[in-house]
Amino acid sequence: MWSKRLGMSSSLAVDLDDAPEDVVATTEEYERHDKFGGLWRGRQEPLRERRLADVISTEWGSRARKLVREKDRTYIYCRCQDGCKMVVQYRVDANAGTLIREGKNEHELKPDMRADIRATAAQAENAAAALVQFSMANPGKDLSRRDQVQTRKSYIKPKQMEDKIPHVLEFAEALKDEEGRNSWGYRVLDIDKDAGIMCLSTDFYIGRLLANWDGLKQHGLRFACDGTHSISNSGIKMIALGWLAQHVPRKTIENTFVLLAFALSPTESGPAVHKLLRSTHRMMLQHVREGLHAAGLAHIDGGLGLVRGFEDFFGPDFSLVRSLEHVKRNIRDQGAKKLTQSSFWGSAKRWVAASSFYHNDAVFHAFWVHCFEVLEKAGEKPFAEYLQNEHFRKLDNIWTAPWRSAKQRPGYACYALNAVDSFFRMLDRYVPQESKLPLIEVMRHYEHAGRVFENEGLWAEICLEPCKLVTPALLGDEQNELSRRLDYKDQKQVGRLTSKSLARLMTDKQPMMHEVCCSGNVKMQVFCKYGPADFCVDDMEALAHLEAATSLEAVQAIFRQIGALDKKGFHPRKVAQLYEKYTALYEEATGLVETHQDFWQSGMTEHYAFVAQESYGATVPENFSSLVPRASSTGRPRGRPKGSKRPGAMPKKEPRVHGSGRGGRGRGQRKRPAPVADTSAAEDLAKPALVDEHFADPFDPGAGGQPELLGAANDGVPAAVHQEMQRLAEAGVLPITTPEQRARNRCSGGSEYGVPAAFADARCFSYVHPNFPPPTGYFWRCRGSEWTLCVKGG
Repeated sequence: MWSKRLGMSSSLAVDLDDAPEDVVATTEEYERHDKFGGLWRGRQEPLRERRLADVISTEWGSRARKLVREKDRTYIYCRCQDGCKMVVQYRVDANAGTLIREGKNEHELKPDMRADIRATAAQAENAAAALVQFSMANPGKDLSRRDQVQTRKSYIKPKQMEDKIPHVLEFAEALKDEEGRNSWGYRVLDIDKDAGIMCLSTDFYIGRLLANWDGLKQHGLRFACDGTHSISNSGIKMIALGWLAQHVPRKTIENTFVLLAFALSPTESGPAVHKLLRSTHRMMLQHVREGLHAAGLAHIDGGLGLVRGFEDFFGPDFSLVRSLEHVKRNIRDQGAKKLTQSSFWGSAKRWVAASSFYHNDAVFHAFWVHCFEVLEKAGEKPFAEYLQNEHFRKLDNIWTAPWRSAKQRPGYACYALNAVDSFFRMLDRYVPQESKLPLIEVMRHYEHAGRVFENEGLWAEICLEPCKLVTPALLGDEQNELSRRLDYKDQKQVGRLTSKSLARLMTDKQPMMHEVCCSGNVKMQVFCKYGPADFCVDDMEALAHLEAATSLEAVQAIFRQIGALDKKGFHPRKVAQLYEKYTALYEEATGLVETHQDFWQSGMTEHYAFVAQESYGATVPENFSSLVPRASSTGRPRGRPKGSKRPGAMPKKEPRVHGSGRGGRGRGQRKRPAPVADTSAAEDLAKPALVDEHFADPFDPGAGGQPELLGAANDGVPAAVHQEMQRLAEAGVLPITTPEQRARNRCSGGSEYGVPAAFADARCFSYVHPNFPPPTGYFWRCRGSEWTLCVKGG
């Protein structure tokens, strides 16, 4: 393709001075006419170990073209626009080792839009990240809420690797003059300059713990710690320490992780975790007497650094609960390498997930004794030894495991550490480009993310008493969720019961519950999980006696009774199916116990709620804060089933009732009763319903009053501002509303979003403005100079 500025495509021409000498010496240019008189400009050059496809790709890039392959040549037709007559043919002379390129009707090609794709690559910022950027650029201004932000695209910086420890020290130096300047600013708890370990917290995170301290002491303080999150382009570990609570962001009960402090360290090591715990404890002693020693247990991922750090600080007897999700992940990544039959990986995962909820120690021990035998008989002894050494331990010659969920109170199962992963994912939404930024910039973004958390009221209302936390779906006020895929139902999902439906079935004397008196005068109530069709006295009594068994021999006898243990060996699926069908509830010294509280609803089940409501007065929780927005930008609440109506939306019209016969297109002699008008529904439609718990309706009858010009009743309004308000109101830019309507419009929040440029001073006066995003389910309508907030579809 070397030429002396050929008149073909100047964008592709290269000066001969820049070409290798051997290529220049052998390049031949010529012209020829075809039989139709068309002029072809040709060039013959060495192929030089190139492929024809590479030559075409280099020359054309991503430009629009059509490729036609013939027997001995390839044609490229330009498709830059309709009617373009440019065509280029390529041919390879294998004997001479040359490339022959000929072009007709050539013109200068447009620039390749993807040639510099790395320099112009961009991704859309979400609202959370946009708020962090706004806070960093305007630290003194008020923040808006996420539902008021419209975002644009921002360019991504290229990833650059950097050394770890020097940048940690540089960030520490930058914090000296700014430390603790406000509630969301960083406070350095401790720093080790030699190891590059730095421990940080803020007054906001500390205040969240102190605000809930009395409830945590009463119901139990549970720490959670995870250090697998790498930040910045240097891959520094961020070890997060916080405590667990519960909330209901959707329809199910979920755990939430409330950050307390975190450490920056080159690696997840025991000294780094110990330094984080010690410095946080020293800081907490300034506010409470117990410090971190008030905690009863901690949820961790099982890493050696975390285990050693917690044992060094709390002692070897401190209860550490491993995350079941991390256990299954480690078995997949490490243990599966020791398998000779890949099918056992899926079996082991199912065994671990099912047995984690076995409450009886004897049942758990017997189950895994036989599972290990199955692995050894199949020739998988190395894999069985890996499980025993890494994920199990023996206490008094009985197998147990630190990831057993059945030993935790309802709501804090072995999946609770997933809340920390949710917190890290939330940080990624606020700072999506963190992996490509230097450490100092990432930490500045995280600092302002804390300011957004405080402004959003994150973790403002959480539940600390899990035994009383139920949802409307569990009680039966809303439609309940489907079950997980059940093995004994051929991997199908079925509808879960509610406590209301359970009470109705028992009132109708349907076979749902069987009471069994076990050894030790323990009375168990065994329920069918999914309906009376599964009722079987023998299986229900077997489950009750299985939970009351205290020896390996007694458990094995029941295994034989249910068919899980026979001459062919052990069948773990039979045991899992028994726990899938039934659940048993009984009283212990610590309170109510359920035999198999699965991870759905964080351990709370409809049967537990039914009994707990009678005994302990379980109640529906208030609107708790969430790690995710409660509603999407379209107004559909997050987690609402597809096809269900939006809260507050207009109901669908009743189908038209046609008369019988041919003329009415009816159904012949099949008659239906005429519809009766529902006057109460019509009255409800006349009033806009509350469509989102975030907002009180500014236009319902309770928001009445004398309309007035915004801020007119305030004596502190300057005359110039009052005059400008009057002008804008007359122009229809500014609506006239009542004080109650302005107070109810929480969408404004005192921000300047949507405020006319000439009216920036009016942000001090609360008001409703049509440029603000309306509450979910509403829209602004302007008729003349009057703005009205209307219901969508109304």
